[in-house]
Amino acid sequence: MPHLVRTLLWECSLAILDVLEPRISPRILQRCNDAVTEFSASLADLINYRRKHPDKYNDDVLSRLIAGSKGDNGLSDAQLINNCIFLLYAGHETTTNLIGNSVNALLNNPD
Repeated sequence: MPHLVRTLLWECSLAILDVLEPRISPRILQRCNDAVTEFSASLADLINYRRKHPDKYNDDVLSRLIAGSKGDNGLSDAQLINNCIFLLYAGHETTTNLIGNSVNALLNNPD
């Protein structure tokens, strides 16, 4: 994954996760909405690229979602993008918390 894409992913991820806080200001909400818009546009570009080059990518989650979005009963582009965002953040948040909690548990219980 190119460095700029990773940076965008990281920055958008942090901004979007801010909305999960119990209290958010209008500024934080706007930052989150802007991040979703920016990340959605990047995902749309990636999805379009993958559609044009299906032979390069065929064995990952995104490729399977794209393949499943064909036809009348498939996902719309908006649904495809939203599912990608959901999967990304579900995996990102749980993995980050798992690693952090695991390190804390090991430090507090070295035996």
